Amino acid sequence: MVDPTYRAVVCEALGAPESLQLQPLARQVLSPGAVRVRIKAAGINFPDLLTIQGLYQHRPQLPFVPGVEAAGIVVETAADVHGLSLGQRVIARMRTGGYAEEAVVPASQVVPMPQGFTFAEAATFLVAHGTAYHALVSRGGLVPGQTLLVLGAAGGVGLAVLTLAAQGLVRPLVSARFPLPEWAAAMRLLKSRKAIGRVALEMDGA
Repeated sequence: MVDPTYRAVVCEALGAPESLQLQPLARQVLSPGAVRVRIKAAGINFPDLLTIQGLYQHRPQLPFVPGVEAAGIVVETAADVHGLSLGQRVIARMRTGGYAEEAVVPASQVVPMPQGFTFAEAATFLVAHGTAYHALVSRGGLVPGQTLLVLGAAGGVGLAVLTLAAQGLVRPLVSARFPLPEWAAAMRLLKSRKAIGRVALEMDGA
């Protein structure tokens, strides 16, 4: 019998990481065009810290589950979803919902995990890539034929070569991993700016 609930870190009132609560939530209905992902790891990002304080540009309605990127396994797909299969390892990009044991995500926001990545690595990869792309292409207007001077390849710009990720030549440095119940410690570490690399939450059995 499928458990009708899953655990998630819930923000019921804006504030510090310690004000969040780990709660059982009822499983969401699988809407058309969506997939259900059993989350194995979630990335901790600065937008998460800002969002729970009401300081980010996206202000979700309370209550909500923070977390903009996660990685896991597809466990259910809507009838109209093609190209994703049950059991497939994927990365999910979302506005909220990453700090949980499962999430229902539009299929358009789900991509296959790079070959050889761990769940923690995959869960900390997409936001850095998206930020680098936005900075270089959307804002910077970089076009073929121009030259870009990269002074360090350890951040988002360096990780933005997905081709190299697929070849196993580059991957995120996950410097700290925390179990889901220790979300506050994970968020505090990121806030302190003492993390050398990315920080991830790992679910049971990840």
